[in-house]
Amino acid sequence: MTPVLSICISTYNNCEHINNHLQEWLKSKNQNFEIVVSVNGSPDNTWEVLSQIKDERLKLYKNEENLGTLNGLYCFKYAKGKYILAMTDKDNLITDYLDKITDILEKTDFSVAKFLFDYNSSKIKVKKMPKSKILRKFCFCANHPSGFVYNREIFFKNDITNKVLDFDPIIRSFLTDYMSALMAQFGSVYYFKIPFVTVHSSKSPAIKVKKSLTYSHKDGNLYFEPKNRFLVYEATLKFLENIKISPLERLFFIKQKAEDLYFFNTVFYKNILKDRPLCEWYGISEEFAKSELSKDYGAVLFQNVLESDKFNSKIEKLFALIGLKHAVLKSKFKHKN
Repeated sequence: MTPVLSICISTYNNCEHINNHLQEWLKSKNQNFEIVVSVNGSPDNTWEVLSQIKDERLKLYKNEENLGTLNGLYCFKYAKGKYILAMTDKDNLITDYLDKITDILEKTDFSVAKFLFDYNSSKIKVKKMPKSKILRKFCFCANHPSGFVYNREIFFKNDITNKVLDFDPIIRSFLTDYMSALMAQFGSVYYFKIPFVTVHSSKSPAIKVKKSLTYSHKDGNLYFEPKNRFLVYEATLKFLENIKISPLERLFFIKQKAEDLYFFNTVFYKNILKDRPLCEWYGISEEFAKSELSKDYGAVLFQNVLESDKFNSKIEKLFALIGLKHAVLKSKFKHKN
């Protein structure tokens, strides 16, 4: 029987965590889902341990080398279900809702959907998203990858894999956002307000979790470096050229992205640099933090907007600049409070 749902997980050096989750999820008697795990060149014994699990719903694959974030994308090609659920190896599922979810997925047609994390209500709500909000919710917003659901047939019919691979490699930290924004152009989009996907997080760097590049300035990581935030903004404008939206929607979207750019390059960035325990945990030197704190990226951003040739009209340029000014006021207010 072809499953309705394929849960696709890329895992690296996280044997105990992923093994515990799989053991728990496979206790479900539901036969309408499969779990596809791609072991991403992991140096630990993940492959050997997971190979001991005897359940036809579990499909294991192994890369000889670490493919980075692209492994999650390659994992999709092994899926057989009508829908693909993207998951990281840190996050969890509440399988009590699995029967209801697979039943909903069988009866609902969409290109892409998103589970809202840790939803506090026991009521299941399925909400169709208006087109006017889709780009603002999905395009280059640094969404966590877990919880996105893709229509497998639409995904491969429209060659989403190669479209992502053709994109500038420096932008691939936003892989989930790019895929979701592309998929939204080919059908309906839904929010699932269902307590199904739970996201692992740690507020304290003292908790011993795997190191990630989230707060690292090395390897061109987009989430941290302001210069790469500028690249994301340029990529967003480039992406908009291929999307059919009204001029007004385009203007509002540019305004939102400009505000995001300002916030992440100033208040958000500097708060990270000032958090010494966090910087120490992720290997960011005090010298580097001090040198970055002395830079006025807000001023650089304003100058980039004024001089950019990426805007097609003076009106758009002015509109973006107004958006940035509003962002300055909002960011200062948030920072003081």
